[in-house]
Amino acid sequence: AAQPPPPLAAMSTESLCWAFGVQQRVAVIDGVCVEVRRHASKRLTEDGEEERGLFIACGAKVASKVTITVDGIEAYFNALAGAPCDGGLVVKRPFEESCVSYPVRSSGKLLPLSASPGVEAPGPEHLLGGEFCGRELVENLWA
Repeated sequence: AAQPPPPLAAMSTESLCWAFGVQQRVAVIDGVCVEVRRHASKRLTEDGEEERGLFIACGAKVASKVTITVDGIEAYFNALAGAPCDGGLVVKRPFEESCVSYPVRSSGKLLPLSASPGVEAPGPEHLLGGEFCGRELVENLWA
């Protein structure tokens, strides 16, 4: 399972840029809207920590028409390193969830209840006896 990044206040500039990029999830680089995700690497650094990286993706149709340059990616993340991060990208609930109960009422006629339900063979009378569709409309479908 992917671990969330540490608190932003305790990170170096490089780590802060990485965490901020992961939190944003999307970016506009060279005029192209791209998806930014945490790159899952199995390689370890010399310190024994997992290598960190960002996976930047756009659709195949976009990639065939537009080129995203390394300079554009570098310029975007250099600008991101200097941007203020006040925690505005952290998802907050708009309201507190709770259980809600509503009474159920029916204004139509109640169907008779059977103590021993069973299977009835379908027939024209079952189809024509509906409450929500007129008999003539159903009969016209059979014509």
